[in-house]
Amino acid sequence: MFDSMMSRTGTVEPCGACKFVRRKCVKGCIHAPYFDSEQLGTTHFAAVHKVFSTSNASKLLQGIPVHWRLDVVLTLCYEALARTCHSLGVMPRDLKPENLLLVNKNDDFPPNAIDFGLSV
Repeated sequence: MFDSMMSRTGTVEPCGACKFVRRKCVKGCIHAPYFDSEQLGTTHFAAVHKVFSTSNASKLLQGIPVHWRLDVVLTLCYEALARTCHSLGVMPRDLKPENLLLVNKNDDFPPNAIDFGLSV
């Protein structure tokens, strides 16, 4: 896990959540360990923000013990993904763990949905 991201130039970059809401990422940011500063972290937080709002997501994470927060973030991302698909008229018929692609071998980052196949 990480508290902040160091760029190639040596400056500290905001986490994906702070980058999305355009605020300074402070040391100890509750979102930093779960949403990296790369495009994918920002994209995943954008989906969570659209469905739950930044304030509600922050309050939820603060009320959860640290050892459960990764599971909560993954669940928020799953739910945001499903709600976003539904709002676009896509009904994933086979949304299961096998169809969620993890982009980091440590499983620390939110998944991407794959294999929409016969979705209507």
